[in-house]
Amino acid sequence: MEINKDLIAASSTPIVLAILAEGDSYGYAILQRVRELSGGAMEWTDGMLYPVLHRLERQGHVEARWETAETGRRRKYYQITQRGRSQLAEERRQWQAVDATLRGIWGGLSLSVPTPRPVARALLWIAADLLPSLRAMFDAARRSAWPRHVPGRGPGAMLPLRARLRLVPALSRPAAGPAFLIPLLQAA
Repeated sequence: MEINKDLIAASSTPIVLAILAEGDSYGYAILQRVRELSGGAMEWTDGMLYPVLHRLERQGHVEARWETAETGRRRKYYQITQRGRSQLAEERRQWQAVDATLRGIWGGLSLSVPTPRPVARALLWIAADLLPSLRAMFDAARRSAWPRHVPGRGPGAMLPLRARLRLVPALSRPAAGPAFLIPLLQAA
């Protein structure tokens, strides 16, 4: 998922202030924390973060100091100020109002989900039906003494021949469809 640049820019100040409210930090660590908190959905760059930090420093929301890390490398650490904590509280109130508004609007909407095509539906049933067989096959292959990698071959070459042959009858079986998929497919 790619997040709109305007939304990233608008959320950068409260995110940086909130991370610094957790404790003092430096640029790279802030970038990593954003990636961690967003589950990888927000990929900030140096060119986006440092202007935000410098602006917050000019506004008196953060203070910076240089420290030498254990590796001998100098890093610029940022610390939130009392003024920055007040700004974070204000940002939080504003974002909560935006969140409540969107939840109110979206709660009343009936967003339609596209119906999967018949072929896609059939593939879902087949894949779900084969999953236990494939899992057992790969577990058996993992426990076998066969080599895990054969140079110049695809992933199937890592399996013993008997495991590869078990896949053929499984593919020719009609897919009965597991119970957990029925509500999902009926809803679509």
